[in-house]
Amino acid sequence: ARHLAVTGCGISSFMLSAGLGPLSHAVLAPIQDGPEEGSGLPAAQVSFDDFADVRKLGEGAFGKVNLVQHRGTGELFAMKLMDKAKFRAQKITSKARSEQYILKTTRHPFIVSLHYAFQGSVFWVLVMEFCPHGDLQGCLCAHGRP
Repeated sequence: ARHLAVTGCGISSFMLSAGLGPLSHAVLAPIQDGPEEGSGLPAAQVSFDDFADVRKLGEGAFGKVNLVQHRGTGELFAMKLMDKAKFRAQKITSKARSEQYILKTTRHPFIVSLHYAFQGSVFWVLVMEFCPHGDLQGCLCAHGRP
């Protein structure tokens, strides 16, 4: 049997995306409908301004994913911007909360790590580990696997 080595790939539990709008200054917070509260992630405060856009990685019906660079450390991340209004219109805000919870609590080599979660007036934002070779499904398809 032929073995496939896939490195630098990861899984995000719900690839979503659509247009961008302005983000207000945001602090570390969970994805929620009500007032902001702590998320259980490290207590550092971050905002959209702490990251520089490098390029778009993907786009879908509920937002987009960008490659960003942390201005302070130079570290690369995948920043997922999820449009709150679109989630609310479809009555699926629980899916966004579930994704954040799964990424925050799961440690597995094939599932990306969540580094920060915050929100602005328009978007919920997940700042995740950047996988330079894309998601696992894309890597498998590129190597002739379904």
